[in-house]
Amino acid sequence: MMSHIRLENISKTYENEEFPAVHEVNLAVERGEILSLVGGSGCGKTTLLRLIGGYDDPTEGAIWFGDQQAEKVSKKLLRGHPNVRFIQQHFDLKPFHTVSGNIGEHIRGLVRSERDKRLKELIALVGLEGFEDKLPGALSGGQQQRVAIAQAIAKTPEVLLMDEPFSNLDTPTKLALIQDLKKIIKDLGITAIMVTHQMDEALRMSDRIVVMDTGKVVQSGTAQQLYEQPFNAYVAGFFGNANILSREEAHRLALSAEQSVCIRHQDIHWGSEGMPVKVLSAQFLGHTTQYEIESEGIRLFLNSTEAPEEHISIKRFVALQ
Repeated sequence: MMSHIRLENISKTYENEEFPAVHEVNLAVERGEILSLVGGSGCGKTTLLRLIGGYDDPTEGAIWFGDQQAEKVSKKLLRGHPNVRFIQQHFDLKPFHTVSGNIGEHIRGLVRSERDKRLKELIALVGLEGFEDKLPGALSGGQQQRVAIAQAIAKTPEVLLMDEPFSNLDTPTKLALIQDLKKIIKDLGITAIMVTHQMDEALRMSDRIVVMDTGKVVQSGTAQQLYEQPFNAYVAGFFGNANILSREEAHRLALSAEQSVCIRHQDIHWGSEGMPVKVLSAQFLGHTTQYEIESEGIRLFLNSTEAPEEHISIKRFVALQ
């Protein structure tokens, strides 16, 4: 079956820039899939999202929606693509329009009865019943983002692009919105691509994660695939809780390794036997305590709910290229 979105050798170099912001990216997104682009600041993920959304032209390569190649922005009167909508990190709401007014502007063209019905459906879908007559200034950040979501899905787009949609929200609000937005996207069968630098958002939201660095795709896969088999230390580090050891350091700890290795904090366990260690520090994290330990001059971290002992055992590690 043909992929919903297909990127073929996409590169983007901005004027007066020596290095490309995006370099030779090949990527396919299936219909109904939620994909997250993650990476550090300046890695090219937002640039790639803008290219997909039709807000900028690639320097090289082609973007396909099904069997149709995307038309270049420079050849169109307006930016963007039909049936593709954006959710930005900054809410673009009209301050003197109510919730109903802000959402209603995105369903113009319907007869009054159909418009009222659709408006009621959208407000219920994003959980804003009772806030219809409120102005944006009277809403919380999470509620304003729900208005923006309703605007974006008002005409049930085929593709939804999201640029750091949860960046301005507190943790409880963010978690609730992620859960609701994911359900909305799945229920409507929308193909979605989200940019984020927060791995916890990508883990909760995505079917698949693409890790980018210096404009290139480093690794793509499910969260479990990337967590258990990271391609390199950069990918492993995005999931946190990673001790990265060189081949030489692994050998000093009596670990068999042909290359650098990743040892997750939770894969190191206290024990009466095993590798002797010195506990350097302990940090209480609520549900667990993080210990900094040292063995053979090498410092490691482990997370445990158990009291420290003088020895540890390493459950498993992942070789990194």
